[in-house]
Amino acid sequence: MTSSPRMEHSAGVGSPVVASDISTASVLTSARPGWLSAYDLVRIALALLLLTAAVLKSHQLLTEPVLGKGLWDLLTEAALGKSAVDGRWLKGVLESRWVLIGVVEFEVLFGFWLLGGFHPRPTWWITLLCFVAFSAVSLYKGLSGEASCGCFGRVQVNPWYTFTLDAAATLAILFFPPSRSGRRLARGALGVPLRFAVMGAVLVAVVLLVWLALGGPRVVGGPRASPMNSLGDVTSDGKLVILKPETWPGKPFALIEHIDVGNRLAEGQWLVLLYHHGCHDCERAIPIYEDLAGRSTTTKVALIEMPPYGNRGGHGPSGCVNGRLSDKRDWFATTPVVVLVREGKVLAELAKEYVERPEEFLTTQLPRL
Repeated sequence: MTSSPRMEHSAGVGSPVVASDISTASVLTSARPGWLSAYDLVRIALALLLLTAAVLKSHQLLTEPVLGKGLWDLLTEAALGKSAVDGRWLKGVLESRWVLIGVVEFEVLFGFWLLGGFHPRPTWWITLLCFVAFSAVSLYKGLSGEASCGCFGRVQVNPWYTFTLDAAATLAILFFPPSRSGRRLARGALGVPLRFAVMGAVLVAVVLLVWLALGGPRVVGGPRASPMNSLGDVTSDGKLVILKPETWPGKPFALIEHIDVGNRLAEGQWLVLLYHHGCHDCERAIPIYEDLAGRSTTTKVALIEMPPYGNRGGHGPSGCVNGRLSDKRDWFATTPVVVLVREGKVLAELAKEYVERPEEFLTTQLPRL
């Protein structure tokens, strides 16, 4: 005897429903929670972005000196109200080694947390606040004229590009919140491995914190920096030079041989300004020195660009001599750097309060030298 499909009627509806159809629908419905939702795709993409940024910044911290101020200096300046007086205080905070280490730690831990899919609702709020903060920092650096956001270590990325990326990530987070009824990815078969991965990430973060806090090697796989007679510190291969202009006064201006117009700086009295292309403080100082060069009869002005180069060169409209530091080495300095040179010898480095007031320095400080 052959059996026919059992017919059922739904309450209040006269149309029959086949039982086999009910079982098929239930199977499809039960499978849906296992799929990756839009929120899952967004959080995984942002987790990979954070981990990539952390790796690149860690590489930079381990292979390059960080010229930003120390944590104690920043706290002291904040206590003295410097943050309200000096707009460069915030830049010093963003470039501080300890702040960068903290950012790397956060990106490692939170990146693995996002991959684990833990506690979607609180995580969604934290992710939203995180990328709003990233957008604000990128916007600040873009408005400040920075050449790179610094988000990806040595990889130079225009702050306006990262601001666009961070803003897009913020919108994606807003548009794709986690479903209240959806299950977390970590509760399935991947739950235990992902939890172990997060535990491993905590261990890696702790080790990385200690390593970076102790300074790490100047150059991974290479020798530590050794003192160099008058310029600063240089690695044994001579490629990386950390300029220390505070040690230059009273010594011959050793950079002359590395500057394309160096032979001119060996004679007469010069204010030499070292600057980086895209440095906001440098761009603010350059017009001041160009104006001084057009009026001063005793002191000449040289604007020396450090690599990577922009598009300046030759003579400025006011008679400034524009030159470039050789790109055969990697030079590091907190710019702008201004030194007073007479007959090829450094007389003084201008303190920060005189960098944008060179005429006052020449009037009040030069007679004391």
